[in-house]
Amino acid sequence: MDDEVLFDRKEIARTTQFLGIESDEPEDADIAFDLGGQFTDSAYIAADLYRRGVVRYVLVSGGKNKVTGANEAEEHRNILLAEGVPAEKIIVEDKATNTQANTRLSLRKVKEHIDPESIRSVVAIANWYQCRRAVMTLKQNWPEGIRYFTRTFEPEGVPRLEWHLHQSLTGRVLKELDRIPQYLERGDIADIEIENGAWV
Repeated sequence: MDDEVLFDRKEIARTTQFLGIESDEPEDADIAFDLGGQFTDSAYIAADLYRRGVVRYVLVSGGKNKVTGANEAEEHRNILLAEGVPAEKIIVEDKATNTQANTRLSLRKVKEHIDPESIRSVVAIANWYQCRRAVMTLKQNWPEGIRYFTRTFEPEGVPRLEWHLHQSLTGRVLKELDRIPQYLERGDIADIEIENGAWV
């Protein structure tokens, strides 16, 4: 199979830029939201943000992973603790198994630590091809007026511009592209735009 026949370079780049949304890094933010998953890169990114004083709390969300069988939130929480994030600064939601549940169930957990209406900024941490949908889901389900910053990573070390060269990754990326208009039409996610370095 000749991958250049299926995807031209502009299409590859446009898809990567569309899904892997970037933002500025905030000077300070209320929460780093580690959206869990079987890849633990997000926990290390969240720990770094906390240690540098960029965020006040780290929120980890995720239930039992279908692939590994491990509880995602607990696995990520253990990394945060090992990386020096105090337990009282980690908010744990350990039941969610999809992004809708991540955002809704985690908001309930946030209420135990912070008044959600006081939240002004969140750093969403996700793998690059799920980042846009994650932020769109947060905007739909969290209080109005929050500015969303992003940090992304490349799962399994595959450079994002090479997604079309790996069959399983290609399938996941194309699935994300299909999901976004479907979920928007259903009202499951909200449209976002970049404004002064953050997504709103």
